[in-house]
Amino acid sequence: MNLQDLKNISTLVGLPKVFKDDLDLDHLLMNKYPKRTWLWVLKEAGSQLFPIKSGVDPRLVTHWLSQSNIAIFLVTDTSITSIGRSECEKLANEMPFDVKRFASARALIDAVSALLGDSNVTTLGLVPAPHCPTTTSWTVWYKWFKGKQPVMEIIMKQAIEQLIAINNKEVA
Repeated sequence: MNLQDLKNISTLVGLPKVFKDDLDLDHLLMNKYPKRTWLWVLKEAGSQLFPIKSGVDPRLVTHWLSQSNIAIFLVTDTSITSIGRSECEKLANEMPFDVKRFASARALIDAVSALLGDSNVTTLGLVPAPHCPTTTSWTVWYKWFKGKQPVMEIIMKQAIEQLIAINNKEVA
């Protein structure tokens, strides 16, 4: 996606009115992670760019859905499509992966470890996450996210259950 495309859409919808430099930052992020799909919310004051299926707290984007003057888009590396508030909320809450598809402990551990290694996923607001890099600490992670970050709360609960199921199959 090129910067001029973003600016053209911004001009078309008349947003943002201030902090228009956010568009430059959005463009940089989109190019840094070109294979990602994004939710892009243009507001009166700036924009919010949110990576779908990333494990990042969905409230970072759904928070803005109650504002009256916003424009919401689904952005890929080849297209920008206007979407509604309910679709935005649904997409923001999508899981990064289906935990149940993992048949091997190693693959599951690697996938969950990749999520937990991303500070964008593990930081809650301005509070940094605990340092718990091993699978034995997944319950610590679950407790960290419980009631505070819905997507990762579900992922951690399912990952713990799936790892137990995989290990039980291997023992049987």
